[in-house]
Amino acid sequence: MLNARLQKEQGIRRHSLLYVDMKINGHAVRAMVDTGAMRSILASDVAKQLGLKLKTNLSRIKPVDTEARPVAGIVEGVSIRLGEWQGKGNLLVMPRHTYQLILGQDLMGEANAMRVPHLLGMYVGN
Repeated sequence: MLNARLQKEQGIRRHSLLYVDMKINGHAVRAMVDTGAMRSILASDVAKQLGLKLKTNLSRIKPVDTEARPVAGIVEGVSIRLGEWQGKGNLLVMPRHTYQLILGQDLMGEANAMRVPHLLGMYVGN
């Protein structure tokens, strides 16, 4: 079981966010786990800090309760480590993003990972 952090907004249990520590190209990144996100999304300032090269991508992302917005690009074939799982993946890059990384269903599927809410953590399979 991957050690994860659960953040409770102002001590209220009705909304909770699960964060996990990951590595992108060997650099530590904190990811917010979003089981409703189809794709994993990296903040553009983090991509720049890590020296990742963006490729043009015409995708648009539609966060809940907002209009669809274009992505800044995509980084392809980056090394990703989540717990004991390590692999390569692609990350959409969004400008002005609240989180360093949103861990979506694409990478959770690759890592055979699932959120385990009653244990306040995440399982990462082999």
